[in-house]
Amino acid sequence: MLALMLVLSSLFPVHFEVEFSDVSAVRKAMPVVYRGLAIGEVHDVMLGSGGKPVADLAVERKYRKLFREGCAARLEKDPARVELIFVDESRAELSAHATIRGLDGAMDYFLYGFDRIEKSVRDLHLKKEMQTLEDDMDGTWRKGRDAFQKQWPEFKKKLMDLKERLTGDAKTQKQIDEVVEEGDSKSK
Repeated sequence: MLALMLVLSSLFPVHFEVEFSDVSAVRKAMPVVYRGLAIGEVHDVMLGSGGKPVADLAVERKYRKLFREGCAARLEKDPARVELIFVDESRAELSAHATIRGLDGAMDYFLYGFDRIEKSVRDLHLKKEMQTLEDDMDGTWRKGRDAFQKQWPEFKKKLMDLKERLTGDAKTQKQIDEVVEEGDSKSK
């Protein structure tokens, strides 16, 4: 009987919720991917327990270990999908039905990335520089995509300078690389 229960439980997906500020572009059956690999689909779009819009993800059980503290999901438009990002295998696994943050755009992604990086940085001077850079990027983004694209090379240079000064902190350096990669894709 126990073997039958284990087999049956492996057939049913594990559910997680993604809290987006706007779910108008999220659709049922939209694929959920991690690094190009399909790991599930959007099961439903609804109001969550906090009254905010959420996407209910149905994830194949074999991929449930990807959902860890600090991970997030972003909505991609071409092709339409929900992409799991910021998976850190050193962090604790999330329980089924846990809610993760949904990132709705490039600046949301940057701000969340900066939050993750700042938590790792111990040097107060570097933290202050990062906050200033984050504010500058956010202000430029609010001026429009063209302004951001024009300023991106300078932002990237500052990010790479910060990365170089974080010697011995490979995890934070990797997080900066992720932010730079996103910036490169958004500045084209």
